[in-house]
Amino acid sequence: MPQVAATISIEDEAAPDLFLSLLDMDIEEDHRMAASFRIKVAISRQDDGLWTLLEDERIKPWAKVTIGVNVSDEEQDILTGYITQLKPHIAPDENGSYLEIYGMDSTCLISGRFNARSDDAYCLSR
Repeated sequence: MPQVAATISIEDEAAPDLFLSLLDMDIEEDHRMAASFRIKVAISRQDDGLWTLLEDERIKPWAKVTIGVNVSDEEQDILTGYITQLKPHIAPDENGSYLEIYGMDSTCLISGRFNARSDDAYCLSR
């Protein structure tokens, strides 16, 4: 039976440490809409009072994320996108706290609309 493993990279750097606290990961692909992802990771308060992963410089809006799968040492990217939202959830029992990382494929970078000009060129307006 082949070995199967998921991979996560942030800004083209492998992030295997995220799997240590991974609770859930969802990827949605639809040919009619942007592909999206949600990564849910456990967070905890450190001795200095800061929360793990909330202070991580890699995990920030617009950071590039690549999610892939590795089957028998052959890696295939499933989705490359960008972080669009971070939602920390601090539970009354701090052991139940987590961070949800939401993102979309590169279509999230287009925040305007295309307009036809008289010279048949196209421009992006905001």
